[in-house]
Parts: sequence; structure tokens; C-alpha cells
Amino acid sequence: MLPVARGANGQPPTPPTDASSTVAPDAIASYASVGGVGGCPFAPRATGNVSTEDLVYMLHGEGIETGIDLDALIGVAEWLEGVLGRPLEGQVYRAGSFAPVAG
Repeated sequence: MLPVARGANGQPPTPPTDASSTVAPDAIASYASVGGVGGCPFAPRATGNVSTEDLVYMLHGEGIETGIDLDALIGVAEWLEGVLGRPLEGQVYRAGSFAPVAG
């Protein structure tokens, strides 16, 4: 079987659920972007990517250890928002860190 790497774009309404398929047993990697910035070369009108902090929050809520400090990641998203001078697409950096409801 070939290893699978998976990415999900940030097109509403399904980024976190779409990204949840990245935890399939055969998936070896997933990609996202801080704050959900970016786009997709295959879907030129896509608004961006799934945000890394949203994906990490979801994975932690599922009990999957990532080794990523979510609070530090949220700080990076806040910094990037200032650099870009506009709100980012990610949800978790806006809400802040709190215990996952699911899981």
C-alpha cells in the first residue's frame, strides 16, 4: 500500500471535518496553514487552507497527541494577523485556547 499525505482546503462549511480524514490509518502526513492563509492551485476560488490551529485543536480533542503547543501556535496566528493587517480565516485563534468539548 502506498503512503498517503492529505490536505484540506478551508472552503466552508467543512474544513475541520474534511481534515479529519487526515487521521485515517494510512495517512502519514497532513498539511494546513497558520490562520488558514493561502489558496489552492487546484481550486483557484478557494478561500484558503484549513488552519493549523483548528486542525491541532480538533486532533487534541480526539485524543491524538501532536507534540504541538496550541497556545504558542495561536500566538503565531495572532502575530501573522498583525503582519498581514487583516483577520485570518482560522477559528481557534479568535476564540483562544480552551479545553476541547469533544473527546
